[in-house]
Amino acid sequence: MFKYQWYCLAHLEEEKAADEQTFTPFRCCVGDCQEPGIILQERRHYCTVHAPMNVKVRENMDKPTEKTLDDVGRRYDHLQDLREVWESGLYTLSKIKPQYIAKSDEVLKESLITALNLLNRQIDLMSGFETKYHEIRKRVES
Repeated sequence: MFKYQWYCLAHLEEEKAADEQTFTPFRCCVGDCQEPGIILQERRHYCTVHAPMNVKVRENMDKPTEKTLDDVGRRYDHLQDLREVWESGLYTLSKIKPQYIAKSDEVLKESLITALNLLNRQIDLMSGFETKYHEIRKRVES
């Protein structure tokens, strides 16, 4: 038992190793890519290299929608807007040629990755994803 969950021996070692380091729980879904899957599009996780440009992100980059402080909406919509802003910033930073990358760009990229991980985790917690996932898994296994 590790952190109140049962694991087989192989996965127990993985969980302990992962607990000792900062990591992204999702990996890029493209082939053998081992990069963190920090961009979520159509229920798939992509790294900054393999992330396809979403049509909605393209539209927002071409002509940004006017947002005001008087906008009303669901919390989920606002979190998705924030995710899109951070993902487009991360995408832009990943497209900078290596010879032009400054130290501040690298720091900003790491900050955006951390922020996106936290935002994705918050959305999962608010949606009850883990609880529902474990309930479905228990039904399937029994």
